[in-house]
Amino acid sequence: MTNSIMLSDNVPYKISQFFRTSNFDSLIFKNDSSLLNEILLDTKIKKDLKGKNFFYAFDYFFNIINQHYKNEYVFKNIIANRLIKGRHKLANVAYMNEFHVLNSICDVAIFNGTSTAYEIKTGLDNLDRISSQLTDYKKVFEKIFIVCDDSKIKILEQTLDKDVGIIRLTHRKQMSTIREASSNIENLSISALFKSLRNSEILDYMKKKYDYIPDISPKKTRNDCLNLFQKMDIIEAHNVFVNILRKRELKNEEKRSIEKLPFSLLALMLNIRPSLRRLKIISSRLENQIL
Repeated sequence: MTNSIMLSDNVPYKISQFFRTSNFDSLIFKNDSSLLNEILLDTKIKKDLKGKNFFYAFDYFFNIINQHYKNEYVFKNIIANRLIKGRHKLANVAYMNEFHVLNSICDVAIFNGTSTAYEIKTGLDNLDRISSQLTDYKKVFEKIFIVCDDSKIKILEQTLDKDVGIIRLTHRKQMSTIREASSNIENLSISALFKSLRNSEILDYMKKKYDYIPDISPKKTRNDCLNLFQKMDIIEAHNVFVNILRKRELKNEEKRSIEKLPFSLLALMLNIRPSLRRLKIISSRLENQIL
């Protein structure tokens, strides 16, 4: 859609802000064009978008940040499109951004037949926290990948444990596996799996599995559920963990609506999970012309 073009200073960064939830909501639901107007001060962009609609514009903007400001959102969106929409067709799989794991936050977590963590390291990132992040992830995920650009591959190959996979993100929006991840199942922690689930999710499971009746004290209920969870072996506990999280997958109507939206917005939609009513508003707004 776009060739490599010369842009005014700071424009790629400003464009990247369109893929933040608050700015997207302001544009779509509040008709706030202040950020867009700043970007349209660039004459090349204004010319390219003349007569185009927002559907076109978001993919156009995504291609610009992929070329000039490859931030975390670029990585998340390519992971979502290649693995969730491409490989799984949005079916029988749950995708989560910013998944809390003990003292860390995993950039992308995917739950299908197993649990997989994708930690993103862009060219803008340092590797200061990677050791503590991986320590936490190994207690919850069977497989772990670091997704990075060319600048990080060599040092990651030298420093990461051999069971951690490495994926290179290419300029053509593809994912190339440099090193496959191996199973980490023997290192999982039952208590860490438990802590990664919502109270409502674990209580619903315990009611169905053990006919558990919750105590009047939420704290005692949580402790009771943990004791029941810890009676499982690690394989069973992990399977329960994955199956519970897979229930967070999109409903069929949500899938159909999101599939019709631009490539560039998939990760954002999977993150904010807009209602069907709001999805209709988004779809309608994207058909409007920019200029």
